Amino acid sequence: MDVLALALSALLIALLVALAFVWAASSALVRRRTPDPEADPASLGLPAEPVRFASRERTLTLHGWWVPAPDASGTVVVCSGQRGSMDADLHTFGPVLYATGFNTLFFDWRAHGRSDGEHVTFGVYEKEDLLGALDYLAEARGVARAGLLGLSMGAGVALIVAALTDRVGAVVCDSLPVHIQNTLAGHLTARGVPRLLADAGARLVLVVASFRIKGNLFHTDAWRWAAHIGNTPVLLIHGDRDPLVSVDEIEQVYDRLPGPKVLWRVPAAAHREAYTKRPDEYVRRVVDWFAQHL
Repeated sequence: MDVLALALSALLIALLVALAFVWAASSALVRRRTPDPEADPASLGLPAEPVRFASRERTLTLHGWWVPAPDASGTVVVCSGQRGSMDADLHTFGPVLYATGFNTLFFDWRAHGRSDGEHVTFGVYEKEDLLGALDYLAEARGVARAGLLGLSMGAGVALIVAALTDRVGAVVCDSLPVHIQNTLAGHLTARGVPRLLADAGARLVLVVASFRIKGNLFHTDAWRWAAHIGNTPVLLIHGDRDPLVSVDEIEQVYDRLPGPKVLWRVPAAAHREAYTKRPDEYVRRVVDWFAQHL
C-alpha cells in the first residue's frame, strides 16, 4: 500500500504540474502584447493622420494611422501579426505602399499597442476588428473595397474576413498559419519540447485558452475558410523553412482557394522572412498584385 500511495501521489503531483503548465501557457497565449517602439510617420515621409474606430461589434476602440497617397490607385489595410504592434509594419510597408500609390490604413488589433482589449484571440474576435476597419474606410473615407496585406496572424484574419464580406478586393497572406494547433506545437518544439508532447500540449493549451476567451480557437484555422472566399484573388507568400507552417499545409490552403491565386515560396525563408530575404521581389509581387486586382 505504501508503494501504491507513493505512486498515486507522484501521479497527482505530475497532473498538477501539467495543469499548471497548461494554465500558464494559455495565459501567455492570450495575454495583451507588449508594443513595438512607436514609429513616427513624419520621419518616414508619410502624411499620416491618427485615427480611431470601433470594432464591428462596437465593444472596443481601435487606434491606427491613415496614410493617403496622392492620386491613389487603391487602398490597402495592413493586418499585422500577433506580436508587438502596428509600428514595425508602418516602418516597413508604409513608405513602400505610399510611394507606389496606395492609400494605407494601419491599426493595432485589440490587446495590442494603443487599442483597447485584454485578450489576443487569433481571429476569433480580431475578425471584428478588421470588419470595423473596413466599416471605417467605407463610412469615413468613401472606400468601398480595399486590399488586405496580412502578416502571420493578420494573414489568417484577412482570409476569414475575405470569406465574410464583399468589401475585400484582394488579399496577400504572408506566413499564413493554417492549423493553429500545429503552429503552437511548432513554437513548443522550437523550444525543445518533443513533437508528440508538443502536439498534445498545444491541444490542451488551446482548449483551455478557448474556454478563457469564450470562443473556439480551432475555428480560426485557415483551411476552414479558404474555400469560402469566392472569387477574391489571393497571393500566398510562404517561407519553405517556416518551422510553424509546413509546405504541405500552405499547399492545402492553396488547393482550396476557388478564385485567382498564386503561391510564392521562398526556399531560404523562415516565418515572416520572405521580405528580409527577397525585399525587392517581395515589394514587386505585392504591389503588382494589388495594382492588378484593386
